[in-house]
Amino acid sequence: MKKLETYKSFLESQKEYSIFDFYDYLRNNHWSNTDISTLERWTDHFVGAGWWQKIKSHVDRMFQILSEVDLNHIKDAMLEIYDTLPDEKEKNIYCSVLYGDYEKINDSNDLKYNGNMPIFESDDMKRKSYILHNIIFEIVRPTISYSKITGNDIEFRLTPEAYYVTDKKWQCQNFDFSEFTELKDYEMKSLKLYSPENVLSMYQPGIVIDIGGWSSVDSHRTGQMSLLDLEKELDDRIDLITAELDYEEVLWPFSRKERYFDTSSPIYDYTLKILLKM
Repeated sequence: MKKLETYKSFLESQKEYSIFDFYDYLRNNHWSNTDISTLERWTDHFVGAGWWQKIKSHVDRMFQILSEVDLNHIKDAMLEIYDTLPDEKEKNIYCSVLYGDYEKINDSNDLKYNGNMPIFESDDMKRKSYILHNIIFEIVRPTISYSKITGNDIEFRLTPEAYYVTDKKWQCQNFDFSEFTELKDYEMKSLKLYSPENVLSMYQPGIVIDIGGWSSVDSHRTGQMSLLDLEKELDDRIDLITAELDYEEVLWPFSRKERYFDTSSPIYDYTLKILLKM
């Protein structure tokens, strides 16, 4: 009887803080110095028991892998290629967390990871906190609502049990979209791919070689490059560039497999990604 009363008290205490409160916090406080115990508590409550440690371990492992990368070797391997480019071009090589939407989970690697979060210091705790917040936010977000093209969003959490997650069926790890009959078949096709595991797996360590600058304006001001000439140089030296990396795949830009544009036209920027093994 005492255990039952304790559990009831716990359920009542959750009504002070809903998954919407947690969602808004994650969205608005990426850069905050979070009380880790609080973040752990609400992640395990709303996502599922043990999920804070799974996410933290994944992020810790990515940072550990990136800390072992010798960027100087890659920079040295790129020197001869840089000599063929306009001197004014910005040339940046950095570690990164590569990421994409869970809906791309079954796509090829070159299509999966369309985003990147630069990591300039492997001991940057503020950056690590940002990435932790981002991953948890992306796990929670799909279970809040679905934005339809028509503008009539479908709200998923309309009962106290769903709002405060006082029943484990409403945890992100157990979320069942099939209960919502207003979802169309094509909408369910992508939502069926959702799981905390799939969201987390879409964050992987990588190296980014960026030529051109941080903005399209900067890249256009610093001269033209030949796409085919640049890629020939990269092809000739890619084995040297990756020689000291434990990597899974080189992710070429502009979809080298099928190009529906004039490859003789000049380019102004170019980004190559190298997906590292976890």
